[in-house]
Formats: sequence, C-alpha cells, structure tokens
Amino acid sequence: MQSYAPGDRVWIHVKGYDWWPARILSEEEAPPKQQPDSDISALFYPGTETETSHTELNSTRDAQDICFFETSSVKAVTNNPDLRQAIVNAESDESANPLKADSSAAVTRVKPEGRKVEKRPRPEAAAARREPVETSHHLRHLSQAELTEVVEAINTAVDKLDLDSLRLSLYKLRDVDVQLEDLEKTKIGKAVGKVLGVAEFSPVWAVCRAIISFWARHLPEETRHTIKQIKTNGQKPVGGSADLAATKELRSPTSALSPTRAPVKKFLDLVRMYLDDPNSATTVDEAALNDILADIKNTITHPDDRSILLQRMPKFAFIRENFLSGKWTARTYLEQPNDIFVTQEEKDLEARKYAERIAAEEAAEQAGINLTHQFPCPTCGGRNCHLFETQMRGADEPTTKMLKCLDCKASWTEE
Repeated sequence: MQSYAPGDRVWIHVKGYDWWPARILSEEEAPPKQQPDSDISALFYPGTETETSHTELNSTRDAQDICFFETSSVKAVTNNPDLRQAIVNAESDESANPLKADSSAAVTRVKPEGRKVEKRPRPEAAAARREPVETSHHLRHLSQAELTEVVEAINTAVDKLDLDSLRLSLYKLRDVDVQLEDLEKTKIGKAVGKVLGVAEFSPVWAVCRAIISFWARHLPEETRHTIKQIKTNGQKPVGGSADLAATKELRSPTSALSPTRAPVKKFLDLVRMYLDDPNSATTVDEAALNDILADIKNTITHPDDRSILLQRMPKFAFIRENFLSGKWTARTYLEQPNDIFVTQEEKDLEARKYAERIAAEEAAEQAGINLTHQFPCPTCGGRNCHLFETQMRGADEPTTKMLKCLDCKASWTEE
C-alpha cells in the first residue's frame, strides 16, 4: 500500500467522474474531518470551470481510487479542457513535493527471451519538455533585455534607499515567469534577493518573497535540496549541487525558497503583492495594509477559500479596491455572491452554452430522442447524452440505461 505525505500530488477518482489531480493536505491545512475513518485529506486542483474543492479518503478502503500524480499516466490523456487545465495547475504547483514518479524517465521493457532493453525518449520529445510552458493565463514573459532594465532600476533604488521607485520596479515583475537561463544571465534573482534584509525596504519584503518563491520552481530539485540544507545547517553539505553557483542569487536570509514554509505565510505574501499596487490611485499606509492582511488571515482560513481568493484577485481589480477602501472586510468578501466574480466573457460563454442546450433539447424532443444531463461521459466528461432504457434482466430487476454522448459519440451503460 502506498504512503502519501502532505504536499504530494496525486490522482484521485470519485465515482461518476474522471480521475482528477489533487494535493495531499497537512493536518494544519486540512479542514475538520467529515469522515471519522479518513486518514487522507486532499485538495483538488481547479480547472477552467471547476473550482478547487476538498475531499477525504481512507488509505486502505480507497486504495484503488488514489495514486501518485504523473503526466505520463493514461489518466492525463483527455480532450476535456477543464481537466487539462487542472493537470497544468498540478504540474506548476511549486509548493507541492517533487513528483514521486518521473514522467520523463526511460521505460524498460523485457523481450521474450528475457533480455532487458532500455527504450529512450525520442529527441524531439525531450526537446519539447525543455520548452517553457505557459502555466497560467495571466503569466507574462519578459525578454532578457527587459529583465536587465528592471535589475538596473532595482539596484539604483536600493543604492538610493528609494522605496517608491523600488516598489514600482518590483511591481513590473508581478506575474512574470522566468527560466533558469534568465536567472543566470540577468541576475534578476540576486537583485530581488538583495532587497531582503534591508530594514528600510521591509514594506516590500513580502512581495520579494512571493516573487522568489514563484521563480524557485525552475531550479533543479537537487539544487533546491542543497539550498535547504545550507539554510538549515548553515554550511555547505558534502557533494553540493553543480548548479548551485548559478543559482546563488536566489538565496536569501528569509528562507523564501524553503519548501517547508508555512502555507499561510505564502498565501499572505501573495495577497500583499496584489494589494500593494503602486500604480493604483487607491493606496493605504503600511499599518492599514497589515490590518487588512490580519483580517484576511483570521477570517479566510479554509484552504479552498484562500485558493479561490488568489485566483480571483488578478482577474478582478475591484476586489483590491474594495479591501483598501474599507468597503469590504474579509467577512464581507466571503458573503458576496459568486456571480459577481464572473467575467463578461464567461457570462457570454455560459449564455451560449445554455442557448445551445435548449436548442438541442427542443430538437431532440421533436425527433423523439430522450436527452439527459445526469450522467458524465467517461470519455470526454460531457453531460449531453442520449438515454435509452431497456429491461435486460428479470422483470423485478431495474432497467439498464444505454447512453450515448452527443459530443464525442462514445457509448456506455449505467445500471
């Protein structure tokens, strides 16, 4: 039986639904137990339409419904965009533990005569894995020349102890993704890390920690482990990583890269980064900002609510404005209806889907076809199905439901 630790990424299957990626929660992160015999608490990754949610399992009873996450699994083969986005979110979760199964590892097969042959990944597949992946719709990429300009601006602001200019420069890095090569050539990580530890810049330390923590996921696992050892032991371990010299600029006295940082700290750092926008007309002083963060920390305690807030803040500027103006407290935010956090584009898409469904139902009714949305398609996940019931067993037995997906044409039965 597999053993799962907090932070592990896993596949979880719920009856009637596709396998879905999730992350194992620690006791501190997990909400109160709903099932007394459960010993695994997990948080599903959100997709394009599905929001994050919590589930509980028993490692013995539900062993067949959970396994370690890996993108090479057949579970990751899907044409459901909602599930594909959830898989991308799981892959890009820098707060999670390293994958327990390497999807790019060589596959070993055995020929009939017993001789083992190693099958190596094709060169083009390996090259594709090295390509940077856009992990979120709002991530931005700056050229090395642009990053160098930001480095110069940060260094100038640090030398002059100019907090306002520094805040503007750091804000340019919000939602910016960088690769290891960018870190090595531009020294952007070193520039951001230099801000930490300077007392005059304490108001932007949280922003720096959030930026560094986000970029750290590009470091090799060996390097991150080495940095963690240095921070823990205060000395270089034997057999240090060869990549350490190229990534020293990401080290800081605040343990920003430590994978064991408390999730609540990372959550508050990210919230502060979104609230502390120097380009906005609505600003508050440091004391007021700390009061807002304290209210959010004490009120928004459920992992699902925190994850949803972090998803919404980049999309809806009015959340920030309402918090800073005092119109909303954390409790007021939680009481808001979900429909105010839907973009006009999403509303239009939902309206089109609804109109198409009504039209399909009317056409099916005229043609004498029985439509249902009760059963999800096991192939594509859609719920637009043709239902036909037949009595295949004794008269005292329930009927068998014959279903056909109108989207992908897959057929299956339900008892």
